[in-house]
This record gives sequence, structure tokens and C-alpha cells, in this order.
Amino acid sequence: MSRTQTPGGGLASGWSLRRRLSLTFVVLGVLVATGTLLAALSLARLNSAQHRQVDRLDPASQVNDDLFISLLNQETALRGFALTHQEEFLAPYEEGRDRTDVDLRRLHTLLVREPAIMAHLNALEGKARAWQQDYTAPALAVIRSTAPGAIPPVQFNRGKTMFDAIRAEYDRLNLTIGDARRHARDQLRDSTQLLVGLVIGAALLALLISLTLFRSLRRWVTTPLSALRREVRAVAAGELEHPVVVGGPPDIVELGTDAELMRRRMLQEYFSAVQARGEAQAAADQVAFQAQELRRSNAELEQFAYIASHDLQEPLRKVASFCQMLDRRYSGQLDERADQYIAFAVDGAKRMQNLINDLLAFSRVGRTTAGFRPVDLQACVEMAEGDLETLLAEAEAVVEAGELPETPGDLSLLRQLFINLIGNAVKFRGDDPPRIRITAERADEDFWGITVADNGIGIDPRYNDKVFAIFARLHPREQYEGTGIGLALCRKIVEFHGGTIGVVTDPLAGTSLGGATLRFTLPTGPTRTGES
Repeated sequence: MSRTQTPGGGLASGWSLRRRLSLTFVVLGVLVATGTLLAALSLARLNSAQHRQVDRLDPASQVNDDLFISLLNQETALRGFALTHQEEFLAPYEEGRDRTDVDLRRLHTLLVREPAIMAHLNALEGKARAWQQDYTAPALAVIRSTAPGAIPPVQFNRGKTMFDAIRAEYDRLNLTIGDARRHARDQLRDSTQLLVGLVIGAALLALLISLTLFRSLRRWVTTPLSALRREVRAVAAGELEHPVVVGGPPDIVELGTDAELMRRRMLQEYFSAVQARGEAQAAADQVAFQAQELRRSNAELEQFAYIASHDLQEPLRKVASFCQMLDRRYSGQLDERADQYIAFAVDGAKRMQNLINDLLAFSRVGRTTAGFRPVDLQACVEMAEGDLETLLAEAEAVVEAGELPETPGDLSLLRQLFINLIGNAVKFRGDDPPRIRITAERADEDFWGITVADNGIGIDPRYNDKVFAIFARLHPREQYEGTGIGLALCRKIVEFHGGTIGVVTDPLAGTSLGGATLRFTLPTGPTRTGES
């Protein structure tokens, strides 16, 4: 074939179409690789900022608040004990002291990579330890050695000064964490803006590349192929003997009609893939945003319920304490109706305290666990019997526990599960002494089936689902005490371990004792680890 000049195609002896396209795609590949690298760096920076904000600073702020609440509970309980000399006022003190150690360890773990914040944390810890060792412990000993009704010689002003120093150090630590959180949010916002800018730049670059490819293909392919297309159409029109004269790059001569069809197909598939990838990315971004919003909302609700319940504890303690003092001091000195009113107030405060404590226990399931470990259910039942020793003895109750397996879980939660189930069986007993039977069998390959049966009053099948709802009660309060949270707490504990719980309406032979029969499942092998 002779060398011919074609419109926009250059000499046929020049660069082939393959070489021209190769150079174009090399440049395109360099641009795409550069954009990908920049996007990867931006994503890494964004993930780092998000990890610092969500996994370290936000939890540290919440734990810092919990730490101060624990210290405040200790200070309040110590003052209450000094006023009343009643040991029950020390329960919040002991709980707050243990919780202080847990919160400090948690803060050290969260803030170990934040040296500026660690300095304030160490200062707060030092003042808190000094307050506990130099003031609260000696003051507690002095109060216990003081006769009831006498004013204990405790330097409350010194304790207040030391606690004010703790409060000031807490405020400084809270301010430092807040500054770090704002800085992390700014970094997260900047990284997000950078990533958005890269996406916009990539879109503009894709548009520019598309225009460049369009012009190049028009110059190197479309113009030379127009002549070929006319020749092919002439042949398709019936001019079978019309010779096909092809000019342009050698590749056009070799490829012919197949090259054009292949190019159209490739472009169509390319644009379809780009569109599908964009839709998939938009859907993934929406799912991630909704998941983040859900986590934030759940965390805020849990924190609100936890703090609100704690804030209710102190006024209720004061109401109960002073009502009891009124009862002790003026019982029999007033008229019968006044004594009755005081008794109503004391009973109401105690029931409210029980309700708040049950709500706190319900909200803590899945949030305060230290992790799943192998748990011997036989030992759990024995510990539950020890906790209920007085109740079982008074009711002449008998607990029959068969051979129980080992399961991965949280020891304290499973112990609470058996305490609630055995306690319910004793509470809702019939005329005969309570009898509770606990057995286990393999439910399937992944779960154990645990059955707890009693000889009590049983459960009406109409209420098999209702009994597990929170605050659900089937009997009046005057007949059976309680807050209606026990079985709801049991269900939450079982579901937290991956199992299910329900009332057995048609128990297996040899399982039922004529009363209520409950069955729940627990995993047989390793499962997820709970986070504190």
C-alpha cells in the first residue's frame, strides 16, 4: 500500500495507533496512580484523626466524668456516714473507691499517647490518691471510733480543701481533653475537606482526560475511519465489487471494522463501570454515615441514662435517711396517721432506690463487662446460692443443680442471671417449700440449653412473652414485691452472650416440677469479647 496523507492522521509511515495510545495511557496511568496515592494518604490521615477522636478522646472524656462522679460519691457517702453512723451509707463509698481505680486505669490506657493530657491526669490521680489516703481513710477510722450521736473530730474543712483541689484538677483535665477533642475535630474536618477536594479534582481530571481522549480518538481514529465507514456502507448497500480503500495508520488497515466495534464496546463498558462504582461508593458512604450517627446516638442515650440515674441516688438517700431518722426519733410520739405517713415515705424511697439500682444494672449489661472468659456454670450457681443463702434458708428452699458445662462469658453477669432466676423461683413459691432444678443439655453444635424449673405458682401461658418486658408485673405489689426488671435483665444478659431465653410451655419429661420452667441458651465455644 502506498503512503498516503489522511486528514488529521499524519503520514501512514508515522507512529502507529498502538504507539500513540500507549503513550496516552502511560500518562493517564501516571495521573491515576498519583491521584490514588494522594487519596490513600488522605484516607490514612482521616482514619488516624477519626481513631483519635472516637476511640481515645471521646471515651476519655466520658470516663473522666465517671471518675469525678465516683470521687464525689465517696465524699458524699463519708459525710452521710459521719452524720448517721449507719454502715449502709458506706456502700457508695466502697463502690466509688473501687470504681476510681477502674476509671484511672481506663484513662491511662486511653491517654497513653497523649503526653500533654497525661500530665494533668497524673496530677489528678496524685491529688485523688492523697485525698483517699491522707483524709478519707483516717476520717473513716475516726468516725467509726466516735460514739453515735457525738460529733466526730474530723477536719472536714481540710477534706473540702483537698476535694476542691481535685475538682480544680478535674476541670483542668476536662479542659485539656476538650481542647484535644476540638483539635482532633479540626483535623478530621481538614482531612475530610482534603479528601473531598481530591474527589472533585479526580472528577475534573477524569473530565479533562475524557475530553483529551475524545479529541485524540477523533484525530487518530474517527477521521481515518470515516472513509472506511463509507466504503463499508457502500459494500453493505450492495456494491459487493466495490474495492475497500483504507488510508491512515497501519493499525486501521489491519483492524478494519472489528476495531471500530471493539472501541465502541469498550467505551460503553467503561462508562457503565464508572457509573456503577459511583453508585456503590455513594451507598457505602450513606451506610457509614448512618452507622456513625447510630453509634453516637446510642452512646449519648446510655450516658444520659447512667448520669441521670446517679444524680437521682443522692436525693433519694437523703430522703430515706431523714425519713428513717424521723421514724426512729418520733415513732410513737405522734399520732397513728403521722407514723403511717412516715412509713409510706420510707417505703417509697426504698422502692425508688431499688428501681434505680435495677435500672443501672440493666443499662450496664454489655457496657461495663471486662471481657468474655471461660466460666464454670456450676460455680456460678454455687455463688448465687451463697448470695441468696439467707433467703433460701428462710424459705426452706432446695436447689438441685445437675452437671453444668463451661461457657465463654462474663462471670458477674452470669452470676446475676442465676441469682435472678433462683430468687424469682423462691419469691413466686406455692404452699410447699420451694424446689428449684437446674439442668443442662446440648441444644445444638454451637449452644448449650440450660433449664431452670421450680414448683411455684407458675406462669400463665398468655404472658410467656410479657414477663420478659421491662417493668412487666403479673401480680399486685402488695402480693409480691419487686420492680419488674428481673426477667428483663435476664433476657438482656442472655442475649448479650448470644443466646435466647423463654418460658417452656411443654417441658420435656422429667424437667418440669409443676411450676414455671424457663430455658435459655449459652454458646459452647469462643465468642466475641465485650468492651468496657
